[in-house]
Amino acid sequence: MTTTMLRDVMTDQVASVRSDALIADAARLMRDRDIGDVLVVDDDRLRGIVTDRDLVVRCLADSAGPHATVGQACSPDVMSLGPDSSVDDAVQMMREHAL
Repeated sequence: MTTTMLRDVMTDQVASVRSDALIADAARLMRDRDIGDVLVVDDDRLRGIVTDRDLVVRCLADSAGPHATVGQACSPDVMSLGPDSSVDDAVQMMREHAL
């Protein structure tokens, strides 16, 4: 049985925005690229991740409106694995952290 590695299923075409970008800009980027999440990067440092769900739950539901910033909506605690990790490792991490 062959173990599937993350490098075999991941994309290398990630999208990112600055934390001071408007959530409307992040939403347009998600729409235009047909993706559900965007990395939040400031000064070449990962600050978080914002998902389409974050935009709805943290902004729209709280009436923050399209002028809220991505920094207000993003999840700052990002967990990651490298491309040489197995898909099983990723599943285990997601289960442990209820993702």
